[in-house]
Amino acid sequence: MKKIITLLFVIAVTQFPISCDQCGNEEPLEGKISDLRNSIGTFENGKFLNEESNNFEIAAIQIQISEMEISQNIIIHENFKNSFLNQVYACDPPLPEPTQKINEIGITASQSIFSGGIEYKAGSSLNELFKVSNHGNSTINEFIADQNEDHWLFGYTGSEMVLSLKEKPDNSINQKLKIKFEFSGLETIEVETEEFRVN
Repeated sequence: MKKIITLLFVIAVTQFPISCDQCGNEEPLEGKISDLRNSIGTFENGKFLNEESNNFEIAAIQIQISEMEISQNIIIHENFKNSFLNQVYACDPPLPEPTQKINEIGITASQSIFSGGIEYKAGSSLNELFKVSNHGNSTINEFIADQNEDHWLFGYTGSEMVLSLKEKPDNSINQKLKIKFEFSGLETIEVETEEFRVN
């Protein structure tokens, strides 16, 4: 009977993974933003929808982290030895932690935009025309400051920021916009939207 119990124990141990609680000393993985995607749509009731509108109050641009580079530090430990078994087990890596800060966000257009009686010439910053709708309608600078304090705000695959106009422009907008992100380490990613149309 003891032989049968011992045999069953050995079979069970070899068939099921060992808990990684014993791995220890694991460095957290670092997540680095490598690609962004954007969509034109609307933002209503706290949700972004891929349905375009020329109403400035709901027309929106979604910027989403679509790809991350993750440092790979798989730590392998030899968890136990005995006369029956000598195996090495690989532990699952911990969840990646976002480490990048946003240094700057710049929104520009290839044609002039008129708003609040001011002409924003081609290539000039349009940041003050936009708010971050999914972050309490904060300004872009406020969003950057908050992300610097909490990288999880915009630092993992799927996280997003949604941009909307603060007020109705003086003339219709019907053009592509360029949005450039500069991250810590002076790494930059620039995206170009489809036509952003607002009357």
